[in-house]
Amino acid sequence: MKIGSIILFVAMLIGYSFVETGIRSAEFYEVLSSSSLEKVEDMLSKLNDNPSESKMRMYKGALIAKRAEFVKEVKQKIKYCREGIALIEAEIKDHPSNTEYRFIRLTIQEHAPKLLNYNNKLLEDKQKIIDGYSSLSAVLKKAIREYAIESKVLLVGDLPK
Repeated sequence: MKIGSIILFVAMLIGYSFVETGIRSAEFYEVLSSSSLEKVEDMLSKLNDNPSESKMRMYKGALIAKRAEFVKEVKQKIKYCREGIALIEAEIKDHPSNTEYRFIRLTIQEHAPKLLNYNNKLLEDKQKIIDGYSSLSAVLKKAIREYAIESKVLLVGDLPK
């Protein structure tokens, strides 16, 4: 009976942990690379439910900036970009050596509207990604490699084998 209770408790903790975070990296990168506003909005609503974790705030910032791709009005596009960028920069300030955060920022910088002038850390982020690439998860390595195929800054040939 006690073992059953412990197993149930551990299962609940594991389930709670997944529900609390709610987003897996693979799911996030699929949405970030999609051309679906509906997917972006759906994931943002999940992230709004759980804003306490740094990674979730970073994901939220990236998706808010991504939302700008889908609006036509320049003023609204800039508003979304600035809001997303503020979250991204706050997380990088707190976690400057996080390779995943540098990758996310590089993707946003590369696609940000030119008038925002948000591209001054591209080369720094590229180098951090290259330096930290070997220690990343398979999911993140896959996302980076797929992105590098289309990127003008981070090339597949730049990445360690």
